[in-house]
Amino acid sequence: MNIRKECLEREFVDLITRLIPEPGLMRLFKEIVKRVWEQRQVDARALLLSSKRNLQELADRKNRLVDALLDGRIDQSTYDGRVDRLQTEIAEAEAHLRDVDLDNIDIEAVLNFAECLLDAPAQLWLEASLEQKQRLQKVFFPDGVTFSDDGFGTDLSGLLFSVVQPKTEVESNLASPTGFEPVLPP
Repeated sequence: MNIRKECLEREFVDLITRLIPEPGLMRLFKEIVKRVWEQRQVDARALLLSSKRNLQELADRKNRLVDALLDGRIDQSTYDGRVDRLQTEIAEAEAHLRDVDLDNIDIEAVLNFAECLLDAPAQLWLEASLEQKQRLQKVFFPDGVTFSDDGFGTDLSGLLFSVVQPKTEVESNLASPTGFEPVLPP
C-alpha cells in the first residue's frame, strides 16, 4: 500500500489526539500517583533505616572479630573463615542498601511532564525530531502500530494513556464476569 507521508502523519496525529484524557481524569491521576509515591517513600525510608542498621551491626561484628584476634581469643584460621563470611554479608548488605535507597526523583516534575505529554501529544509529535518521534511512538504504542486502508489498526495505547482514559460507553454497560446473579457453587 502506498500512502503519502503527509497523509500518514495527519492520520497518526488524529489518532494520538483522540488519546487526550478528560481534564478531571488527569487531575485524579496526579493525585493518585502522588499518594502512592508518598506511601512508597515512607515504606522505602523504613526499609532504608533497617538496611543501615543491619550494615552497622555487620560492621560491629567485624570489629569485634578483629578485637578477638588481637586479644588472642581466636586463632588466625578461625578469624579468616569468619571474616570472609562477614565480608560477603557486608557486600550483600551494601548492595541491598543501594537497591533500597530511593533516588531523589522530583515526582512533581515527572507528573508535569506526563501531563504535558497527555495534554498535547500531537503538538509534541509535530515538533519532535525523527529520533524523538520514534521514542514517542513507543510511549504511545509500546506494542507497535499498524496502518491499512481502514486507518490505524491498533487500539492499544501505552500504560500512561490507558490509565487516564475514561471507560467507553460499551465498557461501562457490561456486566461483571460473574453476571448479575450471585455465583452458585458448581
